[in-house]
Amino acid sequence: MCQNFLREELGTRFVDKESWPPKAPDCNPLDYYFWDALSEEVFKDRRAPFATLEELKNKVIDVWPELSRRHITRRKAIAQFFKRLREVVKNLGNTIKLRFR
Repeated sequence: MCQNFLREELGTRFVDKESWPPKAPDCNPLDYYFWDALSEEVFKDRRAPFATLEELKNKVIDVWPELSRRHITRRKAIAQFFKRLREVVKNLGNTIKLRFR
């Protein structure tokens, strides 16, 4: 369903999932931006590690909705998307060294 939507919206710019490099975190906004932003929020102002896994999970659950709503986070990830794709293509599908922030 998502693939069909993107194919219709993007036309010739759409790259079908079979054409993407396997395990390509440089091409996935969740991998290259959102998880870093989430981690920053979860550990912001922490001076000691979480005492339990449950405490860490609760913090992630607390932070997730606010971070998900932030337009700036999505905009940054989207702004980086095509730059990253070009770099991956230049690097023949291999992991890129350049990190965008």
